[in-house]
Amino acid sequence: MSIPLTVTDVKQYMYCPRIIYFTYVMPVGQQPTHNMLIGKSKHLIIENLEKRRTLKKYHLEQAQKRFKVRCYSDSLMLSGLLDMLLENGTELYPVEFKNTSKPPQIHHKLQIAAYAKILEEERGCEINRGFLYTIANGKVYSIALTSELKNRVSVICERVRSIISTKSMPPPTRHRNKCFDCEWRRYCGDIY
Repeated sequence: MSIPLTVTDVKQYMYCPRIIYFTYVMPVGQQPTHNMLIGKSKHLIIENLEKRRTLKKYHLEQAQKRFKVRCYSDSLMLSGLLDMLLENGTELYPVEFKNTSKPPQIHHKLQIAAYAKILEEERGCEINRGFLYTIANGKVYSIALTSELKNRVSVICERVRSIISTKSMPPPTRHRNKCFDCEWRRYCGDIY
């Protein structure tokens, strides 16, 4: 039987695979970082502002904005809560808000691709583009949702399920700068 996952698991795996281990295999008390708490409050502010804003930043003529869209894929056993969905007839554009000023990283792109795969299954349409809204600087980045990126989502889901089923701790991320703001860093005794 397949293990149900969330879109956040896909993003977290790409950020650092150990997050999956500490979430599912060896659940430990998650300590939200200062940046996480700030991001959560800014998220609500941006959502309220986006309700009144035009679509100019998205380079769209028209679309209906829907917020906190729940999605689920039977085939992927994957669910999530999308920040915003831009809907123009059969054209759908998943949008994620992130408290960063950096351009989209691979974990952000894969998170948006995961939402696209779910929505494609739910709605029976193809989604070729999504957006990342960076809260810290108000920029909107268009993300090309290629078949390669969407296929990677399925591969990552299997890797996540492998960590959970084998109960094996994966190696940490090679990018130690990510550890600085990680809410699980105190559990990585082999690093710190």
